Amino acid sequence: MSDTFEVNKEIEVTPMMQLVDLNGTKVNFQSEFTVSTDPSKKIGIAIVSQEQLDNGDIRFEPIEEGGTYSRRITYQKNAHQNHFIALKKLDKDETPVAARVIVRLKELPFLREEPRPERNIPRDKAFEDQPKMRNDIQKKLSSLSMREDYAQSPDSREYQQSGPLNIDNENLSNRVSNVSNVSNVSNRAKPEMTFSDRIRYDPYYLVWIVCIVLFVVILFSKFNLARTR
Repeated sequence: MSDTFEVNKEIEVTPMMQLVDLNGTKVNFQSEFTVSTDPSKKIGIAIVSQEQLDNGDIRFEPIEEGGTYSRRITYQKNAHQNHFIALKKLDKDETPVAARVIVRLKELPFLREEPRPERNIPRDKAFEDQPKMRNDIQKKLSSLSMREDYAQSPDSREYQQSGPLNIDNENLSNRVSNVSNVSNVSNRAKPEMTFSDRIRYDPYYLVWIVCIVLFVVILFSKFNLARTR
């Protein structure tokens, strides 16, 4: 059982806020306090933490019921934070008012934080099979690349088995002669087109013949005209 510490003191309350510490250096604590003052005076009281003081979040309430105010504060969050009794006069009278403050402080043990139970989240089977699927895809890609290499080089098996490249001179000469024969055939002169074929298939040739005929007719008519004169 932890020890209980007691503070018993008298303070003078003015319109300026005054603080009485409730826990000192204690982290987890339980504090019981009583404030006694003149019931005819308007005294305001508030219980605030250090965080509320820093934020300015302080709400005073008047001390009533015979000028006595008692409360119990329990704090057990395993993190130190000071708590205070805030007192001040609610009127503008500068005359101080005496108040008796009694605080009984008891330290509380640290709370053990139990580990949170892990939730068994069902995993998708497709998610579990991803590594296997990835390996299968890589194997298929590698096999496809090997097939493409063989398709580009049909005689690769021969080359791999025989080591150095062996080329048959006779087959090579036959292939060269076949290529030359093909080129000779392609270079042979094509049969010339006849006059009727040109007129039929070449419109420009027909236009050219008509122009020549017209030129000859015009020239002949001018010649005859000159002779008649």
